[in-house]
Amino acid sequence: MILNLIIQILLCICLIASIIMFMPGCILLDIRPKIYPAQLPRSLDQFDRFEDLKINEFTKINLNDNNTVPESIAIYQGHLVTGSADSTLYLIKQTDNSVETLVKIIDDKTKTQNGHQQPIILGLQFDSKGVLFAVVLNYGIYKVEGIFSKTKMNVKVSEVLSVEQTQTSTGVFSKFLDDIAIEERSNGEHILYITDLSTRYDFNQIALSLLSVDYSGRLLRYDMAENRLDILANNLLCPNGIVLLPDKTALLFSDFSKSVNKYWLKGSNAGKLEKIITNLPAELDNIRPSINGKTYWLAMSNPRTMKKPSEFDYFLKKPWLRTLILRTLHLIGMLFDIVKQIIPSNDFIDKMANDLKTVQGIHSLSELHISDGGMMIEFDSDGKIYQSIYTHNEELKLMSEIREISSKQSDQRILYIGSWKLPYIRKLVFSNKKSQKTF
Repeated sequence: MILNLIIQILLCICLIASIIMFMPGCILLDIRPKIYPAQLPRSLDQFDRFEDLKINEFTKINLNDNNTVPESIAIYQGHLVTGSADSTLYLIKQTDNSVETLVKIIDDKTKTQNGHQQPIILGLQFDSKGVLFAVVLNYGIYKVEGIFSKTKMNVKVSEVLSVEQTQTSTGVFSKFLDDIAIEERSNGEHILYITDLSTRYDFNQIALSLLSVDYSGRLLRYDMAENRLDILANNLLCPNGIVLLPDKTALLFSDFSKSVNKYWLKGSNAGKLEKIITNLPAELDNIRPSINGKTYWLAMSNPRTMKKPSEFDYFLKKPWLRTLILRTLHLIGMLFDIVKQIIPSNDFIDKMANDLKTVQGIHSLSELHISDGGMMIEFDSDGKIYQSIYTHNEELKLMSEIREISSKQSDQRILYIGSWKLPYIRKLVFSNKKSQKTF
């Protein structure tokens, strides 16, 4: 009797799971997770430990409010500028690490017109004349002229490319513009190169994008003079940080496959996309040039190995499990939507429905990729790694970008470190020595 009951319960569970797994995407969450392509290294022995550095200074530069998320840092003639989660720009003074508020890119009127979507500043880049270009999440790309003017009236903010302008003839448009690189033509015109992290999931659905192994990302080129948008590459796995080589022959960009990619713009390889670094042991973010102009810094989060993988890695190996969990959560969220129709104006029910469908409210899933560790590497345009620094402690956690400035001492490196989650910038000054590691 008991055995029959257990068998019946198991059959019911299997039936429900089968329905959830195979229900059409037009009814339930349309998601078919892919197999994750990257592998972790067996050890981190080939990388240098943060704890072994000779550190001369490590400072946290707190910004003006906790709403600040200094994802990116732009440099112009010694001026360091970063952004925030409400589109405010800040100046960081090198002399005393003080912070000055500059300008807000998205005003209240524009925010209201866009349904009060959060205008987080992501990629930041100056051109040679001090015009700042900014990727503003949910809004598009903006430029700020006269940003260092003492008179606020002289500061001009204008839209360069809206999210709506990224739409193709098939109706596909960007859900998550991420980073930007600038090419200046001899006539003063600008070409913008943009990583489009996803055309399927927006910022609030980032957990869905990562857990589904979303290949809807694109590499875009926008000609400002001709108002023309070109898709250089598509079907990319969450492309992220991007940089243009000094000779303008190619672009480097990171992606979620723990790889650094090279897209050729000129020469016999024009249009070719190749991976120059693969299977790095962490989640990759922005790429920025070092002070020598020949190498690049790459910021990464959560360094780990095959021997000590994270829960995130476990889920990435099980596409069927991800499908079952994500669709089940979405189904429960739909049930909350039904309840919301019966009990209107209930903020709790509304939040639960949204959190379940986007996985935001499921902490163990939405923040699987977050840890206290961090890692950075210095590499060249051919993929050769010259230096690496990692730690499992909090000093380098949640890094998004590394900006280097010149030092008066030849054996010293000065780095400013941004974050996609923490409300402060870190300044790291360390004695430079040639790595003894072999990469």
